[in-house]
Formats: sequence, structure tokens, C-alpha cells
Amino acid sequence: MDDEDLDLGPCCRCGKIEPPAQTLMMLPYRAPVPGTGWGCFQCGRPQDGATAVVCEACTAVLEAQRWTPTAPMTELQSVCYGNMGDGFRMPVAVWQQVAFNHDATRHPELAQPASAMPFEVLPTDTRFEGDDAEDACSRCGADILEDTVPILAMAQDGSFLYRYHPACVGMTTAHGFVEEDWEIGPYEEDDAHG
Repeated sequence: MDDEDLDLGPCCRCGKIEPPAQTLMMLPYRAPVPGTGWGCFQCGRPQDGATAVVCEACTAVLEAQRWTPTAPMTELQSVCYGNMGDGFRMPVAVWQQVAFNHDATRHPELAQPASAMPFEVLPTDTRFEGDDAEDACSRCGADILEDTVPILAMAQDGSFLYRYHPACVGMTTAHGFVEEDWEIGPYEEDDAHG
């Protein structure tokens, strides 16, 4: 499926269906319908987080305003009501905004300033740009298997990213990763990733 096949219904900011809304937003509030929003495997949050989708034009406006989902919801007309692809929306004016966030005690990486992250991008790391569909690790070059959660480092404007096996950047249980998280990858049999 390519982006042109993705139909997520009307934009939650302008209400239009063309151009299609393809930017997904995870909001720090409960979804109007439990079980149909975002959740987090790492901190055990159920899929009860509210979502919104916005079109490219509205995404540009929100980015120019440096709007974040923690700001007042006045920039959105609606939020997804049920599964976002079903196209149903609930007006923000009638939506009860109840806080819903990650469990910070299960995300030790959030307690560290970005400069304290335990790895840095090296000049030899491969940078992936645009629609590059590579599944390779930027550091070792081996494929990152589907069951492995990669570590991503992304440009602020989203124009490129680096993708890593957790073990390639030194992520350990001290950083909130359990051994099983990184032993799924191809380095399981590779002494280099020990």
C-alpha cells in the first residue's frame, strides 16, 4: 500500500477530505471510544489515547505555529471517533478531554536530556533519506527484523533518519530495554553484537 491508497477520512483541522489527511497525531488525552486510539507496548498503556489526522496543508500550518498536542486544542476542529480509518470524527467542542499519557516510570529515556542519550551518530553511520525503504541498521548494515524495535534518530524536519539495532548503540537493561528486545535481530548469532 502506498500513501495514495491511505484513506484516513477528513482532516481533523479543516474538515476537508482532499487533499487526504495523512499526518497522524497522538494526543495526550483519552480517546472518545476506548480501544481505538494509541497505546504503548513499553509502558503498558492500552490503546485508549486520542488520535487526530491532518492534511498536508494543515500540517504545514501547525508546524509553522510550532503547535504541539499539549497546547490548547483550539487548532483542531475534531478528533477521531473510533478507528481513524473509519472516518468518524467528534467535535473538539463536545469532546471531554481527560489526560492520557505515557507512564514516565516505564520510560527512563524520557528522564534524560537529549544530550544525555547513551549514543551519538557517528560519521560512518548510514543516513536514510526520503522514502528510502531500507530496513538496515545505520551502524552495522544488517537488516533490522520485523520483531525488533529499532532506535531512531531523526532530523527535526524529518528529511532523514538513522535506524539502529538497540545493541549497536549500546542500549542495555539500564536504559529500560530488556535482553529479549534486542536478541531478536540478526546479531543473535553474530559475536560482533554480543
